[in-house]
Amino acid sequence: MKFYSTNDHNKIVNFETALLEGMPSDYSLYMMATSDIPKFSKKELIELQDKSYAEIAFKVLNPFINGEIPEQELKN
Repeated sequence: MKFYSTNDHNKIVNFETALLEGMPSDYSLYMMATSDIPKFSKKELIELQDKSYAEIAFKVLNPFINGEIPEQELKN
């Protein structure tokens, strides 16, 4: 998933850069295109009800990382 600076849409970075920088050097925010935001079905949300915090965190965070951190490493 790619993130862009709200002041300069041409400044596009990956998840790792957005996470480590926190905010772009132009003092704006990193955002993603609305169409890129992962969506969960009602069924998927209901299935999270009995999961642990770690399992929920993995399920929600994994789509944003888009393979930049291997799934097993993220689960650990």
